[in-house]
Amino acid sequence: MQHVNRWTASLLLTVLLLATVSVAQYQPMKLRVDAPFSFVAGSRNLPPGRYWISRVAPYTLELRNSDDRLITFLTAGTVQSLDRHNHAGVRFKVQDGVHVLSQVWQEGVNYGFEVRGDKRAVKLAQVPATDTQGTAKAVSSH
Repeated sequence: MQHVNRWTASLLLTVLLLATVSVAQYQPMKLRVDAPFSFVAGSRNLPPGRYWISRVAPYTLELRNSDDRLITFLTAGTVQSLDRHNHAGVRFKVQDGVHVLSQVWQEGVNYGFEVRGDKRAVKLAQVPATDTQGTAKAVSSH
């Protein structure tokens, strides 16, 4: 019985340690994005304008408009770079002639988020993109 109690205590201590490490790695993020073109984010078609992207969970971002109204939640995986990013940023890819939000990068770290898109939203987008890759200004807000 004493062996089982030690094993249980050891397991509990390991789980608490791992939970502490994972919480310490979680960094909140809030970026202001000034998009000069229409784009698709997740399942939403959005006009040009100012938006806010925040990390609300390890693999979830939220997108808000300039009035701080929630537009959508975005599911995101992680993506890594060899170098730390000196500036926060977002990347768009052009898919079927439409700008699609594809990556979000934090300032000062070497990882970012790969945003999962919705192909149906791209098909429904009405304003085609004219260039091959889009850029928008992003500013970190701590």
